Amino acid sequence: MLTLGLFRGCTEINLYDLESEKYILGAMLQNDYCLTESMAALGKEDFYDQLHQTVFEMIVKLYQRGIKPTYFELVKEVSPGLIDLDRLSDITKVYIKDKNILYWIERIKSFSQLRKFVGILRVAGDQLKEAPRVEIIEETEAAIFKLSYQDQVDRIISAKELALSTIDKIEELRQSRGIISGLKTGIPKLDTTLWGMKPGDLILLGSRTGGGKTALSLNIARAVAISGEEATLFINTEMSTMQLQFRLSSMLSGIPASDIRGGAAKDEDFKELTQAMNQLYKAPLYFYNAPNLNLQKLISITRKFHTQHKIKFAIVDYIGRMDKHTADLTEWQALEQIVKSTKILAQNLQIPILVITQLNDDFKLQAARRMENEADIFLKFYPIEEELEGHYVPRPTHFIYVQKNRDGESNVKVPVFFNKPTQVVVGCERY
Repeated sequence: MLTLGLFRGCTEINLYDLESEKYILGAMLQNDYCLTESMAALGKEDFYDQLHQTVFEMIVKLYQRGIKPTYFELVKEVSPGLIDLDRLSDITKVYIKDKNILYWIERIKSFSQLRKFVGILRVAGDQLKEAPRVEIIEETEAAIFKLSYQDQVDRIISAKELALSTIDKIEELRQSRGIISGLKTGIPKLDTTLWGMKPGDLILLGSRTGGGKTALSLNIARAVAISGEEATLFINTEMSTMQLQFRLSSMLSGIPASDIRGGAAKDEDFKELTQAMNQLYKAPLYFYNAPNLNLQKLISITRKFHTQHKIKFAIVDYIGRMDKHTADLTEWQALEQIVKSTKILAQNLQIPILVITQLNDDFKLQAARRMENEADIFLKFYPIEEELEGHYVPRPTHFIYVQKNRDGESNVKVPVFFNKPTQVVVGCERY
């Protein structure tokens, strides 16, 4: 009843402002400043009135042809009877100050966004009446999110604003004396290279099949949620609940997963396991099993947990299992679209998102190399095959290779020890 009431209520909302539309069109005929500002920010679809849509389109076409838009030029462009010339004349009589143009543009865009929002709700309402399905709610949430982020990501930053914010940031860094401000991965060398995982970062983590990418991502989740006490969402497409239980209990207790799974854990081990589960019990760590994950569901789930649980970090394990069935896109194009949309999601929620991906046998990105272009950080996890010089504690078995790091040093190899029986990954110190 509440939903139906919401849809009925939409018809009572004022969805347009014809006076503002007239002011904008009149201003576009006044001078080039108002004209170019309006053209840059608005489109034909942002106007509600059909005559206003037509006039806007005509003004733009005249400008593109190098003709100064005026009342007389507009009249020459239309066939007799196509436009109400009295209304067109009224538009030319409107005058607003140049400095107010952004205010009127914002009003037009606000009403345009509102109409699109109501349109999404109405479509969802009709679909729910015909065949109530949970997928309709997920699709509606994704459509609303897409509508909301369109104007949030794209914005103009003046040189003055950039200079002031840069000074503020530099002073903040001076005061912090090099303290890592982002979320810590639990591996000191990696943290100092990345300066932590920062809000809005899209991080790709890749390894070959069975190479330990899930183990490393769980170790990072442990560092953020248990050690750092920051709310974390782990979206899982592969593991069953039982597999997840074995991995986490082994990782947190230090008891091999094979002993736990085979019932070979000793009596004295039970105390360690109990303490480990007590750590997990208190942690703000949330797991969402989604074997049929797609982009819409990813956006919906992450937004939901961000709103309800104030998550500061999210992990997607892994992109290769996500539904990529898009009729007009190849597999690599679909993967690139998923990564691009996930980056926008990270930017708008202002949280780092770690996406697990698969590497080929040659350690290159599987299916979509261009995914790297969208990432802020690209990490590769692979075993060390050469003999390392120097003395390390513990002795390294793997590298985390920082191939891309938008805000810091790239091409850095971070040595780590991967204890496969317990699935624990720790940093190595060189002495």
